[in-house]
Amino acid sequence: MNTMKLFTAGLLLFAEASAFLDRLPHLKDSHDSLKVGFLTDVHLHLRYDEYKGADGGQYGGQCFRDDASTDVLPAPMGRYGCDPPQILLETMFQNFKDTFGEMDVIVVTGDFNGHSVAADPNDPDWKQTYSLLLDTYAGLNQLFVEYFPNTIVLPAFGNNDNEYHDNPTLDAEAEFFYDFVYRMWF
Repeated sequence: MNTMKLFTAGLLLFAEASAFLDRLPHLKDSHDSLKVGFLTDVHLHLRYDEYKGADGGQYGGQCFRDDASTDVLPAPMGRYGCDPPQILLETMFQNFKDTFGEMDVIVVTGDFNGHSVAADPNDPDWKQTYSLLLDTYAGLNQLFVEYFPNTIVLPAFGNNDNEYHDNPTLDAEAEFFYDFVYRMWF
């Protein structure tokens, strides 16, 4: 992506963020403070299996793989060394809301997806999981809508949040990907 595209994307995001202030009428012409929450490194994994152990695979947190060990005791709320299941995030969101109340803005600083969702560009045998990556964005977005319906959510991407791990969105996918994210979050 060239510098002009990045600059244009930045201006568009600034314009959209400015429009969000209309959604916060209690702050207009007042000296009230803005209540901001931060959430980072969610690593939601929609394929978490409560019976799978944390072994199997080089990236860890792959408690869904066929070659992961099977545990006799289920761990529906998550297991140490595994990326969290949706039920754990639902519990966390409810606890956050009960403890801190409604937020005006929540900044989510990347790594929405589990460690094994983005494809490894150096592994030719890696299974493509792009649809799971997009489903994770949609699922996480729905959690924010459910628990914080009146809150502005400002997402940023992490190294697990593109089609290929540790890589920016490819130019060939950029229009689709950014349009998908924009329509969902904004």
